[in-house]
Amino acid sequence: PLDLVNTSSTDPDSMAFEWEEIGEATEWHIVAVQQGGNPDTCSTGMTVYDENAVMQLMGGQAYDVYVRSICGSGDSSSWTGPVTVIPGLYLMGTSGHDTLRTCRGVICDSGGPNGSYGMSEDFTLYIFPGSPDSILVISGTSYTEGSFYYIRIYDGIGTGGTQVWNDY
Repeated sequence: PLDLVNTSSTDPDSMAFEWEEIGEATEWHIVAVQQGGNPDTCSTGMTVYDENAVMQLMGGQAYDVYVRSICGSGDSSSWTGPVTVIPGLYLMGTSGHDTLRTCRGVICDSGGPNGSYGMSEDFTLYIFPGSPDSILVISGTSYTEGSFYYIRIYDGIGTGGTQVWNDY
């Protein structure tokens, strides 16, 4: 197979993938390993019978996804991939505001999860739990450069709530 792509990125519970078959295979094996893992030693995966798949993955975990053709008689092609995915990934904009309801989400500035941080951003994100009766737990790491970024967390809606965390 060629051109393995992630066709969904913000769902915290599952990811969808597509690829192009260049041979005549009618079934494929697709695996998701922890980022940096070896697809040959992966004990989880699935066999699919068309050129797309939906995998149930844990939100907030980075995975490398691979696919290979099953060529008959127990033979398989080489792995295609990896495509690195983080289910539930949300990239903030460079300006403005947004509202996010999430469960097991990963929030990054516009530079993404690989440390290519954005610059001169002015963005406000309102975060709510995935369901109204859930508790919102926020954890993570703030990479800072002196006074360039300000992260403030309020309990309540907007800045009218009680500030519970402040970092810059």
